[in-house]
Formats: sequence, structure tokens, C-alpha cells
Amino acid sequence: MATRAAVVLFTLLGLSLLATPGCAPLNAATAISEAESAEEQAKIARAHQNAPYEYYMARSYLIKAKKADGYSEFNIAEVYGNRARELFTKSVAQSRENVMKLKILQQRTKGKGGK
Repeated sequence: MATRAAVVLFTLLGLSLLATPGCAPLNAATAISEAESAEEQAKIARAHQNAPYEYYMARSYLIKAKKADGYSEFNIAEVYGNRARELFTKSVAQSRENVMKLKILQQRTKGKGGK
């Protein structure tokens, strides 16, 4: 009875170890895909013009993620992909904030020029 339980336990342990490495490529692909979606949102928000630091830093991380994925360095690709997504999201927020600041500045300077 004990040997049967041990066989079942080792079989389950072995199967779980075999399944674990398969997650890394999927996680990396998901992170890169999410970063690409965030990039599209950043382009719509014109982040490349209004928040260039965050936008181009995110682009750099996305390029590195794709390169790492191509070399089967999936854990690194996932980290870079997630960082790219975060920075693209930040670039959208920063772009919107910068646009609002510019509008306020234009309104203030327009009012002073008319006097």
C-alpha cells in the first residue's frame, strides 16, 4: 500500500515538474502581447510626442523582450515585457497630463497677451 502511494506521489511530482517549464514561454508571450497592446494605446495617446522618455524607454524594453524571447530566455523576456507594458501605460498617463498642462499654459498666456 505504501509503495503504491509513493509511486503515485512521485508520478504526480514528475508530471508537475514537466509541466512547469512549459509555462515560461507562455508567460513571456503573454507579457509581450500585453506590452504590444499597451503600445497601441500609447500611439493613440500620441505618447511618442507628449511623453517621449517613457514611450521610448518602453519601446526599448519591448525590443529587448522580443530579442530575449527569440533566444529562448523566457523568464527575462517576461520581465522585460512586463516592464514595457508598465512604461507604455505610464506614458499614456504622462501624455495626457502633459497635454492638459500645455492647454492650461496656452490659456494663461493667451489671457496675458490680450491686455
